[in-house]
Amino acid sequence: MSIRIFDDVSASPKILFNTGTVLDGAEQYQSQLPLVSGADNTDWSLTQWGTPASEIFDPSSPVVGASQDDDSLLGAADYSWHAGDSSGASSGLVVYGTPGQYTYRLSAAGGNVRDVFLQTAAPATQPAYTFDKSMTFSADERVSSVAPLDGVGYVGNDFTVTFNATNSAHYDPSLPTFGIFLQVPITDTRGQPQPYSTLSYDSTTGTWTGMFNVSGNAGADNPVAYLPAVTDSGPLHTVTIDLNAAIDQMIASMVGQATDKNSAALENLANWSLSGMFIGPESVAGTQPSGGAISFDVSDPNVSYDDTLSRSYDTNPQNIVTISGQATAISPTPSVVTSATQVVTQAGSGVALTLTSTASSVDVSSNADDTIESSTSAQVALHANANITDAVIGNGYALSVDGAGGVTLSGMFSTIAIENSGTSTIDGTLSGADSIIDNANADFNLLLSGTNSLHVSAGHGTIDSASSNANLLVFTNNNDMTVSNTARAVEVIVSDPNGPTDHTLTVDGGGVQQVWNGDQTLIFNAGTDTGGPSMFSPFSNNAPQAYLGIQGGNNTVNLNLQKTTVWATGGVTTVNGSHNASAADLLVTDGGQIDVTGDEGVFDLVAFHSQGITDTITGGNDNETLFADSVNLLVKASDTFSGVQTIVASMSAADNEGTTATVDGGATQQNIYTGVKDFVVNASQSVSGNHIMLAVQGGHTTFNGGLEGATIHDWGGDLDAYFGTETGITTLDADMSKIGHLGLYGFNPGRETVTLTGIGNIADIKVSTSQGNTDIFVTGQSGHVTLYGMTGIDIHNAGASSVLLS
Repeated sequence: MSIRIFDDVSASPKILFNTGTVLDGAEQYQSQLPLVSGADNTDWSLTQWGTPASEIFDPSSPVVGASQDDDSLLGAADYSWHAGDSSGASSGLVVYGTPGQYTYRLSAAGGNVRDVFLQTAAPATQPAYTFDKSMTFSADERVSSVAPLDGVGYVGNDFTVTFNATNSAHYDPSLPTFGIFLQVPITDTRGQPQPYSTLSYDSTTGTWTGMFNVSGNAGADNPVAYLPAVTDSGPLHTVTIDLNAAIDQMIASMVGQATDKNSAALENLANWSLSGMFIGPESVAGTQPSGGAISFDVSDPNVSYDDTLSRSYDTNPQNIVTISGQATAISPTPSVVTSATQVVTQAGSGVALTLTSTASSVDVSSNADDTIESSTSAQVALHANANITDAVIGNGYALSVDGAGGVTLSGMFSTIAIENSGTSTIDGTLSGADSIIDNANADFNLLLSGTNSLHVSAGHGTIDSASSNANLLVFTNNNDMTVSNTARAVEVIVSDPNGPTDHTLTVDGGGVQQVWNGDQTLIFNAGTDTGGPSMFSPFSNNAPQAYLGIQGGNNTVNLNLQKTTVWATGGVTTVNGSHNASAADLLVTDGGQIDVTGDEGVFDLVAFHSQGITDTITGGNDNETLFADSVNLLVKASDTFSGVQTIVASMSAADNEGTTATVDGGATQQNIYTGVKDFVVNASQSVSGNHIMLAVQGGHTTFNGGLEGATIHDWGGDLDAYFGTETGITTLDADMSKIGHLGLYGFNPGRETVTLTGIGNIADIKVSTSQGNTDIFVTGQSGHVTLYGMTGIDIHNAGASSVLLS
């Protein structure tokens, strides 16, 4: 005769609610039963674990008819309890239906082992139901929602079993008594439920403790049937569990450890009895955004006991779980078309599998080299347990992949989540947001369209835009990647500043792009787009341009027509000028090192506060404007290009250590405005002509003459001018009311011209010689001039407040 071990919880929701506490090993319950319709049902409880006391449900305060909990299948919500943060850790219970047909929705989210269980409160001890008779669990169940919250969502149909129960007809006082958690996973946001066991044996007491997860259907090569962890709006599925087969698998694990002297007693199913069961979700803290918020529907959970059907311990593979409306296996035939929502292929030569389900989700466990094609719009969850070297062909649906096998993907997908570990190739087009590639062995070639976000946590490959109206967001964990923008979309690329540094991100410019580099190697090749905004215009999506935010790493920027702004706050950036004269780019460094080689295009460099770093700039064939505040500079004129460099260097008052700048002359016209602590200007020794205009405004400046001539204005600070023996012609004027000290070395009155200005009256000029008559000192106003190595000088009135030295 078959009997129902526990009362029917679907008859009435007037069940016990726990307090979240345990006293002397016993779970504690609130004295108040829920204020709901129906008879008392104290065989069952609503149990919460891992939940703050303030979020334990109050049975006396249900929300009646909460419209936000209404369901398209189950109808209006009768009673609801919710606690916690809707966007974080939370728990929920919703009751639907009528007496005898109630369905319970259990929800858990964002917790660190936060449980919401429908649980038997009265132990199954009168009598002790032993496993030497047939015992079967059944319930109607469904995954009603999965939300992308960090963490893991798990649901099990779980049981407590006792060995050698004291109230059993088979009790043996010579044997130990102990309990075990026997768990049968029904859904897991990480994918196919994996084997798991914490069973441990105490040789002193002869007892076992821990939990055991059932992990196979009809042998280790077949996964246990389960519901995919995706939102299911269809009908509930009838789940059936052969509990005798489940406990056989657990016993085999114990006996296989060969540690228990009572192994023969363990194999006697009459020594094992069912103590209780609990059903519901558990939310576990984690890092993968795979669905840490999960809701699960259950109706009519039942364990039936048939004392007319005897069972004995069986080591042969057995089917443990069956689920209605789902195929559990497909034979290895050449071609299979199926509308099933759960498919498991057998190991072997593989099948050509076509999915046609009209459901919202399809779950596929591939155990062979299968070819899988989807002609459905369902979300496909693929568990690659073998290498799928032929193809998984997309047709615009969402695809997730896990498992140890490799895959070859092609076609169109709305989103992908590639989280398997085997060698994989992904070629295709993505049209939706929130895709992820987290497989170090993945090689991808993807086109992105629409409003699309892709997070590459691991893997390598290429990414390009597929349409000009796309808005693309690409995150990389510093992988080897090439990102292009052929369709001239709006593209944002972000590399992780905490990722590895031994990989290269290459970005081929075009359209509107933002690139944020954390600490990896970046190569940016600007595009050929014209029509960008003016140099100092705010960044916008309305005109082709690129913005590079560089925080670290080694970076190379190759300029072109695409208007490019580089803002470096760290790392080392090498900029190669554009070959096109129409280019106009802005370079900013505020803590990073930047080295620029000019070419045909125009650029402006603004540099701030980079002590200990030297920025190097080489002249090109167009205008280069350099603004430097408290920055070490090395500026080189070109020996071939005849462009213009304007250099403005200053030193902030807070820059107590000072900074240095060196400018090397050449064919480039250089307009130099000094202001740093130490500034050195070297006229070219090989290029003739007058290309240097030097305005000394503060700090200390050293000028080294050469074949190249110069015009020098000394308007403040200290200047030492070494004219040398070359033929370059230098003219110098100094404002005696503003300068500190002017030192002239190798002054040749026939080649150099020195004019002293800012003199109130020529009579104010004082001339003296050093001891030994080797140097001449000229003073006037606050300025001092020393002519080193000279024994005579002529001073001529050169107009109002000016004199000429010759």
